[in-house]
Amino acid sequence: MRLNRISFILCLLLQAACHDIIHRTRSWALERISLQRERPNMQIQRAREELGLDAFHYLYESLAKGVGSHVYILGSGIACDADFFDGHAHCSPAADVRSFSHIRSLTGKSPSSLDTKGDSTATCVASVVGHSSIGVSPNATIHSVKILSGTSHYARTSSIIKGIEYVITRQRLGHHSVLPILVNTLMMTRNGQGAIQTAFDQAISAKVVVVSSAGVEQKDASYLIPHENPGVIVVGGTTIKDEWWQPSNHGPTVTLLAPAERVPVNMVVRTGPKRSITIEVSSYSSSTLLAASLVAGTLANWQSYRTIREVPNLTPARLKALLLAQTNPDRIDNVPSNTVNKLLFARPPEYPAGTAAAAA
Repeated sequence: MRLNRISFILCLLLQAACHDIIHRTRSWALERISLQRERPNMQIQRAREELGLDAFHYLYESLAKGVGSHVYILGSGIACDADFFDGHAHCSPAADVRSFSHIRSLTGKSPSSLDTKGDSTATCVASVVGHSSIGVSPNATIHSVKILSGTSHYARTSSIIKGIEYVITRQRLGHHSVLPILVNTLMMTRNGQGAIQTAFDQAISAKVVVVSSAGVEQKDASYLIPHENPGVIVVGGTTIKDEWWQPSNHGPTVTLLAPAERVPVNMVVRTGPKRSITIEVSSYSSSTLLAASLVAGTLANWQSYRTIREVPNLTPARLKALLLAQTNPDRIDNVPSNTVNKLLFARPPEYPAGTAAAAA
């Protein structure tokens, strides 16, 4: 019991310290995707911090709404009860498509004993998309599509397909006024997984935007699902110094690049008896998953602007083309020769900088 109390106090101290630092300085990643040419000036940012001012600025923050956009996080489930989502995160029982018999065989635990409120990985990804302070699109609706348990890293093929089909079904039933975005948090090789690739292909055909991370094994990203479909947006990683993030996968299937190093995130820690105590913790993390989340949040934000909503017959392919046309070319150093050098730029296409004329 004493150990639980100590861990609880440490978590509270960590939460308070990190919350003050991260939320006061915002996110270098948000500022970087706001800038068309210059990289953030670290000396100016440190001086602003000493004065108690925000070190970084998200230049489109006042218009960063994402209202009406839907982002689905495919993975181990997000903590929808976290305050930092401001009620915009949804965990529907219908979106929990795990195979409980499979979970029991792997873990020896019954479904009732498993955490059904999401794990840190999926919640971190969702926080980059829709956190009220450090998210790209804080008013987008975030959906948890839970295909595996936080206690296990294994998901059945059938569960993955059901998760994708859940998003497709909602799209076909008319639950979205704009194109829904599906963020794939899984790293799956193509070997023997043709049915999963087919499910992603069907999602794109149903006008679902699929965003996936390049992966972090320093390999050619083309070996992962669903990257062989040219309609998928595959995101590689960059550093705070505008350099290639070395762990990132590379190759011709990578669509564009986005910040992946030390990106501010939020997660939920559950401790105490029966994990009844919930603590929200701010931290930094590095992953191409977070780079993909920045892209997904940007696309969600774009679709709340009239200039995007009024594009006739908008499809995932056309939205991807707009995304690529809006990138910053040749801004990143040391990019592998077989990989594009195009950095995410968050300003909506045809959106006049500094005005609200195109906002919803």
